[in-house]
Amino acid sequence: METMKNVKRNFTIGRDAACDIRIADDSVSRVHAEMTLTEDGALILRDCGSRNGTSLVRGGKTTPMRQETIRSSDQIRFGEAWVAAADLFSILQQKFPQASSAMEGADSRKPSGPPAKGTKLVRCGCGTIKPVHQACPECGQ
Repeated sequence: METMKNVKRNFTIGRDAACDIRIADDSVSRVHAEMTLTEDGALILRDCGSRNGTSLVRGGKTTPMRQETIRSSDQIRFGEAWVAAADLFSILQQKFPQASSAMEGADSRKPSGPPAKGTKLVRCGCGTIKPVHQACPECGQ
């Protein structure tokens, strides 16, 4: 297992091309939120002062959030865009394989129930999260 010194620990989420996880939605700030991988493999999500806020849906209850440890069964709303936390986990593991072994402590349950209402998003083959039926701003597909 790799030591945490060799593993990227902070990941940005937003519209900007430099973000680790891109969400192609106008309600999402350029750098909307940041996830931090802790020593024990948990993921902490922190809103970066975004204009339209970040909300957590857990157990059917939606609450605005500033910082929270997320579970893969959670739904996250970035502005008006809804994303399953399990998809965030999956993207991190795909884009940053060195973080996979460090994430072993993260909650691995699948999202429960239907996705929350809002902009319907899909994950492009390149890893960018984009609105369904729109071209990906990263790769054009």
